[in-house]
Amino acid sequence: MHLVQANSGAYLFSTHFDKTHKDAVAIQRQISEQVAAATRLSLIHKNPHYSSALAKLGHLGVEQLVIAHKQLSKPTEVSIKQALGSLHSLNQRFSDTPEIIGLLAWGHRALTYTSTDNTNDSQQTSVRLAKQALLLDPTNFDALKTLYYEYITVAGLREQAYYISETMLNNHRDRKSAYRASLNLMLKASTPCPQIQAFVADIPTGIFTKQRLTVINTILSACIQSTPLEALNLIQTKTNANTKISTAKIDKAINNNLYFFGLHHDMMFDAIKSRSRRISNQSRLSDDFWIMLLAGAFDEAKTSEKLIDDNGFWHWLVALLNTLYDITLDHKTGKFKHSEHSSFTLMINKLNILRTFAAALIVQSKQTDNPQILTDYLSSMNTFPISLINKNEAIALMMLQYHSGQVQQGQVSGKKLFDKLGIYYKEHPNSFKFWGLGNDYLIAKFHCGSQCQLPGADFENLTNMLFNADHAYWMDDIAFTRVALSPWADNPVVVEYLARIEQDRVRFREKRGL
Repeated sequence: MHLVQANSGAYLFSTHFDKTHKDAVAIQRQISEQVAAATRLSLIHKNPHYSSALAKLGHLGVEQLVIAHKQLSKPTEVSIKQALGSLHSLNQRFSDTPEIIGLLAWGHRALTYTSTDNTNDSQQTSVRLAKQALLLDPTNFDALKTLYYEYITVAGLREQAYYISETMLNNHRDRKSAYRASLNLMLKASTPCPQIQAFVADIPTGIFTKQRLTVINTILSACIQSTPLEALNLIQTKTNANTKISTAKIDKAINNNLYFFGLHHDMMFDAIKSRSRRISNQSRLSDDFWIMLLAGAFDEAKTSEKLIDDNGFWHWLVALLNTLYDITLDHKTGKFKHSEHSSFTLMINKLNILRTFAAALIVQSKQTDNPQILTDYLSSMNTFPISLINKNEAIALMMLQYHSGQVQQGQVSGKKLFDKLGIYYKEHPNSFKFWGLGNDYLIAKFHCGSQCQLPGADFENLTNMLFNADHAYWMDDIAFTRVALSPWADNPVVVEYLARIEQDRVRFREKRGL
């Protein structure tokens, strides 16, 4: 039986029912359901990405996949668990279907950012399911995307993330997420802006919206030309007569891309607040809490903190930040303990808080006069190459080495990162400043010791070299930086740098009325 679209002649539905005439009513019902599903897929859902499963699942099954995919795009625990329930049911009926298993893998990964459950269990499940789907279909997009985002969070696995990113682009050139993954790698590695701009220029028309491309290119132009990022505000004031893009859509595109780029700029505050207002899951609430701590707006931080769940990883993260900032807020009185929640170690990498975690460990080791805390964690760290894409882990490593008494090893780690950052600065000074690498450069220099020399003798010269004029020092995180540079607290450069961060926090709070 065939259902054909009248205007194009395209098949919407084609199948064969092998039943006797006694099943006529059941056959008619199935035909009606499949025809209706085929019509909805064509006219309403308009998602062709799961058509490869039509022969096995039929249109009703594929429609379930499409609906689940849409539910997973909404980052709330309720929506994600609804999708997972539907997918698990579908998987029981149609086992060994890579399209189902791949989407299940992505769903379990999404759950780690929204759920108050044990996040490590969901993470292990997502990796297992992704590998299972790829055994059935090595090009399954949802499985590749899942493994990509799992591998990019672990320094020792990022080479595999590069390989998966290439596989995604080679096999799925019509997928926005494939290009987003490649961009994500570039941003994580602080890739020079002209190289990113060249990549963006080659993205096929229609992959990204016009407003998103406008924002991305404006951000990259500010980097390349070393101009203030406030140029983004001009986008909001331009007439929309030709594009018909609403101000709300432009604002959303700006905030989403500022967050994606992770820039050290006042506008990041609006980006994080906007995301948490739209959908308040545990990860976004934690971002909101953190940005208030960075600014020193502790009263405002209480509002976000009270919304974070009392148990599990997110409560533990709040306790970690409270310990680092040496504060106890009203709602959560607990302090971070390194021995608790060992199952959340992988989430430390996933949320890019390894160096913050290292700083909290150092604080706790000093409070308890127990450097063994640091030695124990160091012994559990996997080896990884020290590079720009691994700079977060490299700084955590050198800090832990220094404060555990392994000063020489810390100097070696510091020199490796210092040299790489120094070469980057010489070749791409504008990009160096734009990505806020000055903080990393200073921390690496002091851990390196006398082997590494800064080009300027005073902080004013260093400021001109390392930071843009509109650099937001308050986002350099005064609590973390104090711990990272604590052995050199009396050095004039360190004194002036910390003072600059504190002055900027005051400036920002006054500007925002916090």
